[in-house]
Amino acid sequence: MTRQYRVKALCMILCIIFATGLFADSVRKCGTQEAYESFMRGEYRQRPPDGPKFIYTPHFIIHFDTTGTHWCTRAYAESTAIYAEYSWTKQIGMLGWAAPPPDTGGPDTRYDIYIQNISNYGITYWESPYNDPYAQGYTSYFFLKNTMSWDDLCTTTAHEFNHACQARYSYQYLWWYENVATWMEDICYDHVNWYISCLYSSPNPLADPHLAITNTTNSYEYAGYLWARFLHEYYGTTCMRLIWERIGLTGGYTSIDATGWVLQHYDSDLKTALGNYAVWRYFTGDRADTAGHFSESHLWPTSYVDPNHQHNGPASGNQGSHTIDGPGGASYIEFYTTSEYLLKSSFLGSSTAGWRVWHIGYGPVDDNTQYMMDSVDYWSVLSTTWHDTTVMVPVANTHIPGFPYDYVVTGISTVPPPPQDPELEICSILSPSDTVSAYSNVTPRAVRRNNAATTSVDTAWVSMYVSDCYSDSREIWQLDPGQTDTVSFEDWTATGCNAIDVRCIGGGVYDEYLANNCCDTFAFIPWSDVDVLEILAPCGVIAQNVTVQPRVLLQNNGTSGVTVSASFTIEGYVDTNSIYIDPDASAELSFENWTPTQASMCTTKCVILTPDQRPCNDTLAGEVLVTFEGVEENQISALSVFLMDASPNPFHQKISIRYQIPNNKDAQLEIYDVTGRLVQSFSLPAACSQLPTVVFWDGTDQNDNLLCSGIYFLRLQAGEQTITKKLLLIR
Repeated sequence: MTRQYRVKALCMILCIIFATGLFADSVRKCGTQEAYESFMRGEYRQRPPDGPKFIYTPHFIIHFDTTGTHWCTRAYAESTAIYAEYSWTKQIGMLGWAAPPPDTGGPDTRYDIYIQNISNYGITYWESPYNDPYAQGYTSYFFLKNTMSWDDLCTTTAHEFNHACQARYSYQYLWWYENVATWMEDICYDHVNWYISCLYSSPNPLADPHLAITNTTNSYEYAGYLWARFLHEYYGTTCMRLIWERIGLTGGYTSIDATGWVLQHYDSDLKTALGNYAVWRYFTGDRADTAGHFSESHLWPTSYVDPNHQHNGPASGNQGSHTIDGPGGASYIEFYTTSEYLLKSSFLGSSTAGWRVWHIGYGPVDDNTQYMMDSVDYWSVLSTTWHDTTVMVPVANTHIPGFPYDYVVTGISTVPPPPQDPELEICSILSPSDTVSAYSNVTPRAVRRNNAATTSVDTAWVSMYVSDCYSDSREIWQLDPGQTDTVSFEDWTATGCNAIDVRCIGGGVYDEYLANNCCDTFAFIPWSDVDVLEILAPCGVIAQNVTVQPRVLLQNNGTSGVTVSASFTIEGYVDTNSIYIDPDASAELSFENWTPTQASMCTTKCVILTPDQRPCNDTLAGEVLVTFEGVEENQISALSVFLMDASPNPFHQKISIRYQIPNNKDAQLEIYDVTGRLVQSFSLPAACSQLPTVVFWDGTDQNDNLLCSGIYFLRLQAGEQTITKKLLLIR
């Protein structure tokens, strides 16, 4: 046994053991669904008291205790802070998800995480409506269990934080919530692979392929992570965020509709995606194909095939006891074949359902070839020359449960041929071939020939397949000896990118030699797609009146080099510039300098102006916080002005500020809020250079009004020297 398979086997054994323990009782890893159900019943949950201990990060406040019922070590809390900040960086900074709404229920607007002794690993709670910019958005906070392993802690933090981001788009809890949050665990911490244990629970998409993607039985939503992973691997990481943005714009229970809407931007549709998802699930475990399908499928169980759907040669049948129950539900019907015949396949599905039927040529000799049938009552001709197994995969794409179907597969040329047998050949594919313009209408055409000397072809079937997005079949009668003709099919709209596989398969009632009944070629579709990957500057926090040069990172996903024009806007600032980018390369594009004149939160946006064939990734927005000029934490070497300390920080009622000003310089001590507004000031006389002086601030403004909880900036200036520190007031 090779090392690879020993590792694989050990991984599976450990996952089975872990899954047995995890799902043996009713406790779920994530308690968010139960929390949401309570929320919808109007059972409002009061937040726990703050603290008693805190860890403050740029975006989070970690509440924990080192004694009592909810105890954890400080290292555990500090690790939580690190994992939370990384999740923010990955999900918001790199993937572009909307940040959770400001969390006003805690000490300040940073997001609150409570480490407590809970039965679940994590729970996210909705709290208050937040309709900017999505009408059904909600604020939230979440709990983490206080006694998890490090792997569980990091993945659960990523999982619950994704729920917090999802709540920004919509408060409507869906099966999709857990699909995507489990997917996000793997995106943030790919080395952990907790999700594999879900594929050994019951039910799951591999053991129960007939179940719809919307299934919520037991812990299916976690195993249903495979649907989100498929969308990511097939269409790209951005797809998931775009679906959530669409959910936010339309509101509520619209994840399937939102997915279909987004897939249009990828020249696809929900039918095609659900069909491919079913096909990809077949190639797992012992049938894993990590190059052409799921990249980690070798770590998973082998997908289930009902024994009633395994046939030695052509056969007929129905769905049996596994009735497809909704969108994405599928069956795998295997036919073990030889090179002695072609298969003529017929499928009859319930008229109440929308169907897409796929065929897979599967075997050790050739790569796995995928074909497509479509419609309720349809037939197709499939070659068995290069495969020892042909798999029919019916997939439903509508919401009505309980879809029945029947299928009939017959063999062509399974009877002994007569003397001077006709010999049908598919000679060539005339179109589509070579270079085809994107979105152009093409009439697929193929040339066939009867190579027999004396015998006519009486009945022949010819099918044309273009990648996994088009199929059409023709039943054609007599073709005389030595005659050649051209078969035309229904028009195809050229979609896709790069090289598109084209295949034509033909056969007759009698055929002497089947190896030449199939012809393959490629059509090349030039593709133009430029992606705004990241806004490099300005971002984060910058000071007022400090000049910044806006910069963005662009990626050319197309098949040829292109000069890209893009615009950059920041609330009153607009500039346009261009740059040439080679195919499959990235480049930084810079714009004219920008100088912020007012302290505020500014929205940045980069838009690709050059038309391309995938507009969904042509725009990227971000934010930059502009603070009052000079209001930023800094350290200046060789200062003649020293701010010794400000404690306690954070503070509740009063903070002591110790300072030391040598050289008999008068100084000014000023306090600003995050918008740059001056809220308090002190005139400081020069102090003895040997002893520090103390000033007390009670969190009031210059009119003795109590200030709200939040971040404030303490600025000490003496002569030309300035130093600034950040304070946190907690009421």
